[in-house]
Amino acid sequence: MELFLALLVMAVGLEVLLFVSRGALLRAGQAQALQGRINAVQAEVTQAREQVAGRQAELATANTDLAQARAALKQAEEDLAAGRQPREVLVHRIAGPSNGTLFRATVSKVLPGTPEPHQALLWSYDNVIELQAADAATAQKTASRAFAAKAGYVLGELQRVDLPVVFAAAAPREAA
Repeated sequence: MELFLALLVMAVGLEVLLFVSRGALLRAGQAQALQGRINAVQAEVTQAREQVAGRQAELATANTDLAQARAALKQAEEDLAAGRQPREVLVHRIAGPSNGTLFRATVSKVLPGTPEPHQALLWSYDNVIELQAADAATAQKTASRAFAAKAGYVLGELQRVDLPVVFAAAAPREAA
């Protein structure tokens, strides 16, 4: 019986030893797996940091580009706002029949090297001639006489201007 009891104690001791050693072996294997996973995560973190550093450089470049684009946009908006103001136009009306077709053309003048101040001011604006004539040939002849090329005037091409109808003809009323 003592032998049996000794064998039983030894068997229980072996079972406990196997249980403890199996747990230790499993924990050792788990520790190795966890260490491998930790190493993999650390490598991923290092790679992510490198990518972030690269992206930060790209972001800094993009921010610089954005600042330049904003400055260019602001300048363009200012230029656009300045360009929206209509330029002053001087219209030179050539007298003639008032029942013909309306024609317009640009006109400029070649000024001498040192022009008189009032002439320089007058021709610094956009200048347009306006006249009425029966046809384009008559309008061209009249404009050429008024602004002769030998006097330094340069006429643009005459354009026919169709005036909008301001008042429609009143329709006759029917008697009630």
